[in-house]
Amino acid sequence: MNKEIKIIDLLNKKANREEMPNKIKYENIEWYYDIEENEYIKENEDYWLFQDYFPNNLNFMDCLNDLVEILDNKGE
Repeated sequence: MNKEIKIIDLLNKKANREEMPNKIKYENIEWYYDIEENEYIKENEDYWLFQDYFPNNLNFMDCLNDLVEILDNKGE
């Protein structure tokens, strides 16, 4: 069974420059972490989770407690 993390907790990790999961799944989309951008990207697309997906598809404040599935975590 994969672990889960809330969006708000993922954002806190991002803001604090903590180690981020390599691969996550949110809204049935798999996202891959790009260490240089400190951001998640859709595979084979120039489409970013926090820069593109949230502002364009969701009321961001409503999704802060949504769960993200961690598919691949560093060090595990």
